Amino acid sequence: MGHLGMIRLWGYFMHFFRQNPPLPPFVKGGLGGFKKIKILLILFLWLMFLACGGDEAEDDLTPTDPGTAGGGSTLSATLSSIQTNIFTPTCATSGCHSDGSASAGLILTDGNSFSNLVNVTSTEDSSQLRVKPGEPDNSYLVKKIEGNAGTRMPRGSSPLSSSETQAIRDWISNGAENN
Repeated sequence: MGHLGMIRLWGYFMHFFRQNPPLPPFVKGGLGGFKKIKILLILFLWLMFLACGGDEAEDDLTPTDPGTAGGGSTLSATLSSIQTNIFTPTCATSGCHSDGSASAGLILTDGNSFSNLVNVTSTEDSSQLRVKPGEPDNSYLVKKIEGNAGTRMPRGSSPLSSSETQAIRDWISNGAENN
């Protein structure tokens, strides 16, 4: 559906909440059909909101407990540790960076993270590498998790703790090896 179609659909949706909503030309049979469209539209908008976290108010969220990593094991500056403790439980979830629905084409499931991150150009900013080995400040991944580029990641949940962010920074500083 094009931009104008979405505007028209939004207009019908907003008119429904007025006392005398106009019926769109495709609705026949009175308000019964229009009520069904309203329910489907509300369901669609609700699912869109939930798809990957909803709004962009992540800055209001508090970080996770720095003493515990998402996967429950000890966090260190290796890809395997970051995968187990951060990427798998936090990023590689349905609707975000999993195989079937990889946001921005970035798959962060076990076995795919390295080839999708290291020396790969960002699809959001083609002048940036997702991970530039040895240079965390010039890595788009770090900018995203610190909230310095686009929407802070992970979207719709608490920002990574300082120890989680530091582990990713240290891994990149140490050459971003597949370890």
